[in-house]
Amino acid sequence: MSLLDNSRILVTGGTGSFGQEFIRTVLRENQPERLVVFSRDELKQYDMKAKFPESDSLRFFLGDICDRHRLERALRGIDY
Repeated sequence: MSLLDNSRILVTGGTGSFGQEFIRTVLRENQPERLVVFSRDELKQYDMKAKFPESDSLRFFLGDICDRHRLERALRGIDY
Protein backbone atom coordinates (compact mmCIF):
# COMPACT_ATOMS: atom_id res chain seq x y z
CA MET A 1 0.00 0.00 0.00
CA SER A 2 1.38 3.43 -0.92
CA LEU A 3 0.95 6.83 0.68
CA LEU A 4 -1.38 7.92 -2.14
CA ASP A 5 -3.65 4.87 -2.04
CA ASN A 6 -7.20 5.79 -0.98
CA SER A 7 -6.27 9.47 -0.83
CA ARG A 8 -7.85 12.50 -2.47
CA ILE A 9 -5.37 14.47 -4.61
CA LEU A 10 -5.72 17.83 -6.38
CA VAL A 11 -3.38 18.65 -9.26
CA THR A 12 -3.34 22.34 -10.21
CA GLY A 13 -2.41 22.86 -13.84
CA GLY A 14 -3.32 19.23 -14.32
CA THR A 15 -3.78 19.51 -18.08
CA GLY A 16 -0.22 20.75 -18.63
CA SER A 17 2.64 18.46 -19.64
CA PHE A 18 3.88 17.92 -16.05
CA GLY A 19 0.35 17.52 -14.71
CA GLN A 20 -0.59 14.90 -17.28
CA GLU A 21 2.56 12.87 -16.67
CA PHE A 22 2.10 13.14 -12.90
CA ILE A 23 -1.50 11.93 -13.21
CA ARG A 24 -0.47 9.08 -15.50
CA THR A 25 2.18 8.01 -12.96
CA VAL A 26 -0.17 8.27 -9.97
CA LEU A 27 -2.85 6.21 -11.71
CA ARG A 28 -0.31 3.59 -12.82
CA GLU A 29 1.38 3.18 -9.44
CA ASN A 30 -1.38 4.00 -6.90
CA GLN A 31 -5.06 3.61 -6.17
CA PRO A 32 -6.27 7.10 -5.21
CA GLU A 33 -9.86 7.53 -4.08
CA ARG A 34 -10.12 10.72 -6.10
CA LEU A 35 -7.66 12.50 -8.38
CA VAL A 36 -8.85 15.99 -9.31
CA VAL A 37 -7.48 17.82 -12.35
CA PHE A 38 -7.79 21.55 -11.72
CA SER A 39 -7.19 23.83 -14.70
CA ARG A 40 -8.73 26.73 -16.54
CA ASP A 41 -8.57 25.18 -20.01
CA GLU A 42 -11.86 23.49 -20.81
CA LEU A 43 -10.65 22.10 -24.15
CA LYS A 44 -7.58 20.50 -22.58
CA GLN A 45 -9.78 18.95 -19.91
CA TYR A 46 -12.06 17.55 -22.62
CA ASP A 47 -9.06 16.12 -24.50
CA MET A 48 -7.63 14.68 -21.30
CA LYS A 49 -10.88 12.88 -20.48
CA ALA A 50 -10.44 10.97 -23.74
CA LYS A 51 -6.85 10.01 -22.77
CA PHE A 52 -7.87 8.56 -19.39
CA PRO A 53 -11.30 6.97 -19.96
CA GLU A 54 -10.57 3.94 -17.78
CA SER A 55 -10.10 5.79 -14.50
CA ASP A 56 -13.03 5.90 -12.09
CA SER A 57 -11.12 8.10 -9.64
CA LEU A 58 -10.29 10.90 -12.09
CA ARG A 59 -12.35 14.11 -11.79
CA PHE A 60 -12.08 17.42 -13.60
CA PHE A 61 -12.58 20.82 -12.03
CA LEU A 62 -12.59 23.98 -14.13
CA GLY A 63 -11.03 27.00 -12.45
CA ASP A 64 -8.13 29.40 -12.09
CA ILE A 65 -5.83 29.44 -9.06
CA CYS A 66 -6.19 33.24 -9.02
CA ASP A 67 -9.87 32.74 -8.10
CA ARG A 68 -9.54 32.07 -4.37
CA HIS A 69 -13.14 30.94 -3.83
CA ARG A 70 -13.04 28.50 -6.74
CA LEU A 71 -9.74 27.06 -5.52
CA GLU A 72 -11.08 26.70 -1.96
CA ARG A 73 -14.09 24.86 -3.36
CA ALA A 74 -11.83 22.51 -5.32
CA LEU A 75 -9.76 21.83 -2.19
CA ARG A 76 -12.72 20.64 -0.09
CA GLY A 77 -12.02 17.12 1.08
CA ILE A 78 -8.57 16.99 -0.54
CA ASP A 79 -5.67 15.29 1.26
CA TYR A 80 -2.82 16.36 -1.04
